[in-house]
This record gives sequence, C-alpha cells and structure tokens, in this order.
Amino acid sequence: LTNLLSPVEPRALDSPCSPPEANEHEQRDVAMAPWPYRWAKSLVLFLLGFAFDVTVAVRFIWLAFWGTPGSTVVRPLAQAVEDAGYQIETHTVLTRDGYRLSLFRVLANENKASVRSAAEKSGASPAAEEDTEGAEKDGKEEEKEWEKIGGRSKRKAVLLWHGLLDDAYTWVEQGKDRSLAYMLADQGYDVWMGNNRGNCYCQEHTYLSVKSEEFWNFSWDEMAKYDVQDTIKYIQAKKTPPNEAPAKIAYIGHSEGTTQMFAGLSENPQFFEQSLSCFVALGPVARVGSINSRALKALALFRVDYLCWVFGLRKSFMPRGSMLEQQFLGIFSFMFPSVVEVILTLLCGKPNTPMATNDIINWGQHEPGGSSVVNIAHWCQMIRSDRFQKCDYGSKRNMMRYGTKQAPAYDLSRVPRGLNKLLIRGTNDALVGQKDFAWLCEQVGVEDAVELEGWNHTDYLWDPNAHVSLYPRVIKFVNNVGA
Repeated sequence: LTNLLSPVEPRALDSPCSPPEANEHEQRDVAMAPWPYRWAKSLVLFLLGFAFDVTVAVRFIWLAFWGTPGSTVVRPLAQAVEDAGYQIETHTVLTRDGYRLSLFRVLANENKASVRSAAEKSGASPAAEEDTEGAEKDGKEEEKEWEKIGGRSKRKAVLLWHGLLDDAYTWVEQGKDRSLAYMLADQGYDVWMGNNRGNCYCQEHTYLSVKSEEFWNFSWDEMAKYDVQDTIKYIQAKKTPPNEAPAKIAYIGHSEGTTQMFAGLSENPQFFEQSLSCFVALGPVARVGSINSRALKALALFRVDYLCWVFGLRKSFMPRGSMLEQQFLGIFSFMFPSVVEVILTLLCGKPNTPMATNDIINWGQHEPGGSSVVNIAHWCQMIRSDRFQKCDYGSKRNMMRYGTKQAPAYDLSRVPRGLNKLLIRGTNDALVGQKDFAWLCEQVGVEDAVELEGWNHTDYLWDPNAHVSLYPRVIKFVNNVGA
C-alpha cells in the first residue's frame, strides 16, 4: 500500500525497439538472490546449450564423412523388397470410379516357402519351420514357390492395408526378419499390400487430372466403398481358377485400414463375409470422440479443415515430396531425432520403446504417404461429432448424396458375427481411446480383444520387439482360421 501511494517519478517513454527497464521489485529480487543460485542457474543453462551444440556438431561431422546410418538413399518399395531377398510384383487396380491403385505382391524365396509346406504336411507347427531339418527338399518336391494353375498362385492370400497418411511401404519398413509382410511370406502366404487413393503410389485416374480439385474430392468413405472392395476382387480374380468359388482372403489392417473395413462390413456385409477368412485390426478406429491425440484434436478444435477450404487448399494433404526432399527429411530426422519423437508422441501417443536412430531416419525418408484435405476434414468432423459417420458435405449436398440433411452413421450391427475377428489395441494408443474401443468391440461382437500394455498407435509397426511379441500372435490367428 505504501508503494502504491508513493509518488511516481516521471520517466521517458520506452522506445519500440528497446526492452522495458526492470522495476524496483525485480531489481531488488535479482540483487537479493544468493550467488550460489545465480551461479548454478548459469551453469545449467550453459551445459544444456553446450550439450545441444555438441550433439548437432557431432551428427553433422558424422553426416559429412559417413552419411546417415543405414541406407543413405530413399529406396522405392520394390527395390527395398528385392534387396531383402524377396520376390515382388507391381499390379494396378482400376476402381469402379476410375482411380488407378498400385498393389504390391510379395512372395518369399523357394527355400523358405517349401519348408513351411513340409512342416504342415508332417503335422508340425508352421512357427517351428526353422527346426524342421530336411523339410526343404521334401517341400520343394510337393510345392514349388512359383507353381501356378492357369497363371494363378496356389498360395493362400493375405491382404495388408495401411493407415492414415501412410502407404504400403509401412509393412516392410522394419526390414528383413522384423516386418510383418516378410514374416507372412516366410510362412508361405501370398502377401498383397494395398494402397489408398491419393497416397504417393496412387495418383492416377482414367480422366481426372491429379492437379484438379475433383481428383482429391474423396475421403475414406470412397476408400471403403471402392478401394478395398475392388482390390479384393482383383486378387480373387488372380488366384481363383475358372469355374471355382472366389478364394477367401485374410485381411490385416492398421488404423484407417481398419476404419475402411468396418465401414465396408456394415455397408456390404454379404460380399466381405464371402470374401474374407478373417479380419485382424491393429489399432482399430471407428468412433473417435474420446481420442487423446493432441495433434488431431487441435486440428478439429481450431477447425483447420474449414480454414483449408476457405483459403482454397482443397487438394492434397501432406503429399510425399521428391526423392531429394525425402532425403532431406531423413537427414533432418538424423540431426534432430527428438523433434520426430515429439511429433509422433503428439499424434500417436507415447511409444512403448524409443525408436532406434535407423528407424527414425527411415521414417523421415518414407513418411508421410499423403492423402486429401477432404479426408482430413472427415476425421475432424468425426472428432467433433463423436459419431462413426459418413463425410458431412453440408445439408444441401448431403441431401443429394445421402437423401438426408445429416450425414448418416455407419451401422456396425450389420457386421457379420460369423467373421473371425481379432482386435488389438495399445494402452497408450492416442487414436484409440479406451471408451471408443469398448464401444467398438460391443458393436461388432468381439469379447476377446487384446490390449498391449504401453503400446501407442505406431508401435504395431515400429516397435523393435513387434516381430517377437505381436506378429507371431497375428500369424497364429491367421493360421488357425485357415486363411
């Protein structure tokens, strides 16, 4: 009170370019601070700055003389698969609405595939194929890798489908002996890896230009209606001999790849029940009202989808750059790995195990895969509405598309109960909230869902121990249902 009532001495106005002077109380606090405290504070700040400078300098020197650890080039998917010692084919799926989708097929070499065949015929577990001595020669006589019937492989098919802003490379990104696609191929499966329209492998159309807004006017509604269904039909046509029933396929999806399947199962249950032997959902996503992803919640809260539309950003969202740009992102990830970890944590949750340096560089070189602004807007709408619904185009356009002013919700009660389903969620998964996951399991009739302690939304693909703690469980499930 005394200070408030004391006269204030006039002083000159501060210059816009000069900082304001400290007041009397601030000067007194600084003067009264003990010297050990001031010394310790200065030392800590110096050490932190010095450690940062040394880290950047060492990484820069390493980069200048030896390059980034691991691969120093951005390898296309086909090259990465061939370098790992597997056979790969590239197919093109033409959807009913004119999009051309790249579909990749991975097969193990002859020796690994023949071992599994002999193990099955002898009654041994497929997981124990490495312990079956002499099976290679017997298996080669019974079943050859490239044996065909009318140009169609006899092997049982597994279709892998990626998540949001991703692509098929995600299934081989961990490398040999650690990636799910390679492990399935080693077990003798005919592995197919699909891609959604708009990602880096699917930017062609029969008559629309990729530079037009019409090309990018899609969300995961169209991916569920066209991309997944037409890809399954394509695989069945390749594998089914004439005059026989279509071959059943095992479907394994991650994130948005599960969303598309849940939507497809509710809209066209008869087709999928006849076409699928099982459905494995890694990080299953349907309703997203209780997610913990700070990044996606911020997009929805600040209505970034509306802002993009207002400012004319109506085409691609986070598209894949050129090879040079992707190499730069790999170098940046090597120089500042903590930045990558913060981004992934904000988006997907805290990881179970910190990513290795090679994995961070690999992530920077091959992510993101890209999508459309409309697709991101669809996800923002679902966060705000807390409904598993179709894309909302406004009351007028909704009437034209759906016959109702409000975008309709998907009816998950139509999902076939007889279809074998395995739902797996990590407890740290920021995109699959506990409440949403419980609701989803109840809707689709799954009572024995699996929860992995401490796993986030990318650990299903990136955890260094996934090939030990997760993938054998997935492969065993697919084996048991007879994919």
